[in-house]
This record gives sequence, structure tokens and C-alpha cells, in this order.
Amino acid sequence: MTIVAADDMTLIRPRHRLFRVLACAVVLTGILIGLGAWRLSASFKDFGKGLGAGLTRVIAESGGIAATQAANVASSQGVALGSVTTAQVQRHVASQLWLVGTTAVRVGDEVSMNATGDHVTTATETVPGSCSYGLAVGLASDPIVAADGLPGSGVFYNSVVPATSCAADLAPTVGWVTVSSTLLHDVGVQVSA
Repeated sequence: MTIVAADDMTLIRPRHRLFRVLACAVVLTGILIGLGAWRLSASFKDFGKGLGAGLTRVIAESGGIAATQAANVASSQGVALGSVTTAQVQRHVASQLWLVGTTAVRVGDEVSMNATGDHVTTATETVPGSCSYGLAVGLASDPIVAADGLPGSGVFYNSVVPATSCAADLAPTVGWVTVSSTLLHDVGVQVSA
């Protein structure tokens, strides 16, 4: 069947009308799928940014996390913070290899540790060429508080990039930042009283 329109209108056949309706539906569906994919991609990009920021934070503060673990072992064993040994910490935190403070660590699960006075210093290399130092101070009267310009007792970190060597004995004496208790909680490290 053919419909003839007035002179100023074009000839429209029914099967062409159906084709046009289907073509419009396909185009609209494509647009909707494209918009959905773009929105999903933007969501993943934002998720990745958040994940990247969190991961960067954990890497930077990993020395402080290790210092907290060593301090927790000292507390649970009833020994002074400056008297805890790498062997004691190794028995309780077996997921990492605890080395003496003069030993440089390599990327991985190695931790260099030095305990003296009423503090423990740690060093971890989570990314090649970087070093995250940790410092757990038990008493505000420890001489390191004044020497390093710390606000008092607590857990601190200092991330050094580039680092030619990463050992607890090479820890800096300035630039310490307090470790976030939220981060310690997020990575499953409890702060002992």
C-alpha cells in the first residue's frame, strides 16, 4: 500500500516508517549504552584514585606501622620499648623478616629495627629506591624527643625518596610525622596502651 501526500510532502511507505523507527531505537540504545559506559568508567577512575591515595599512604607510613608492631610486642612481653629484640618481634610478627638496625633492607617483607632508650626505630623499603622509617617513642622524657624535635611520645614516620640505603640506623633526625591512628586501624595494627 502506498500513501500519496500533498505536493509539499514526500512519499512515505509503511515498511520505510518501520525501518526508521527501528533505526531510531538502535541509535537511542547505543547512546544510552555509551552514556552508561562513560559513567561507569568515571566511577572506576575515581575508585582508582582513592585506592591509589590509600596505597600511597600505607607505603609512606609503612615504617611507622612496623614501629607500632614492635612496640606492641614489647608491651605484650612486658619489656621496655628500648629492650625489645628482633627475635622477640620475629616470633610475634612472623609475616615479616626482622633484621638488626645496621642491616639494609630490600623491597619486600624485611624490616630493619633498632631499639634503644625508650624508643624503637624501623625501616622498610616498600618501593625500590625509597625508605619509610618508623619511630615509636614510649616516654616523652626519652632524649630522642628533644633531639628530633618531636611533640612527645607516640608513633611517627618519615619517608625518604630517593634512598640509597634503607636501614633503621640511617633514620633521619628531622621531618617526623605522626602516624594516623586511622591508618593503623585500617591495616589491622592495634596500638597497645
